[in-house]
Amino acid sequence: MEELYHITDPRNVEAIQREGLKAHAGKIFLFEDISIKPVWYREPYCVADHIALNQVFLKEFAMFKVSMDGIEKPLILDDVAEICSQWQWYVEQDRIAPEYIEYVGKYKTKKPVMIW
Repeated sequence: MEELYHITDPRNVEAIQREGLKAHAGKIFLFEDISIKPVWYREPYCVADHIALNQVFLKEFAMFKVSMDGIEKPLILDDVAEICSQWQWYVEQDRIAPEYIEYVGKYKTKKPVMIW
């Protein structure tokens, strides 16, 4: 793994570019941006969409790529009850400096919220 990703509300982009990623409750949440194919959905979609819709409740999100060089503490697998949990991580550090993050872009989620 060379890089991980972070999503946020698009209103946070400028602050993150200026100050870096800051911990919320002592954690910075990251994930591997890969496509997954849940058994309940016919086509694959990406982990970012799943997190945006089902965990942070955003229909539009901004995404940042995070270099592993900026991660100073061990990555911890996020213990979430989600189909994509094996690709979700957090790190217990106060900040990832701006030189280790790259703004990827603003996106609209592509798939519907999972309904039980």
